[in-house]
Amino acid sequence: MRLVPLVACWLVPLVACWLVGSCCAEGDAAGSSADPAIETYAYPWQNPSLSTAARTDNLISLLTVSEKASLLNAGAPAIPRISLPPYSWGRECERGDASGKLGTAYPTGLALAASFDPALVQDVAEQTAIEVHASSA
Repeated sequence: MRLVPLVACWLVPLVACWLVGSCCAEGDAAGSSADPAIETYAYPWQNPSLSTAARTDNLISLLTVSEKASLLNAGAPAIPRISLPPYSWGRECERGDASGKLGTAYPTGLALAASFDPALVQDVAEQTAIEVHASSA
């Protein structure tokens, strides 16, 4: 099995999701002016005014193969060379907050789908959100 297809299948969607959700939300930008129109960034992937595809392409092009592989772990390290902060994908909550201290582990997604009960799946999602929010506070 080649590493490149594996990285493309897993890393690109994860990084894209992360870029949309958090990369510049906490002031990761090189500039610090109040006007986003004159904001400057060390790298294009940090610029929220660019498309997700453009930002993702830029970030992936800057990473070495070993850095890409390191980002496949649940706890990805920082890559200071390109100002990429560390992050954790450890709480994906596909079936509840099973990794939390007091979280509930619900049946797998396939089992929930087999119930043919959309209201039940919605209840599971709402309870999971409450647990994650409470444990993050």
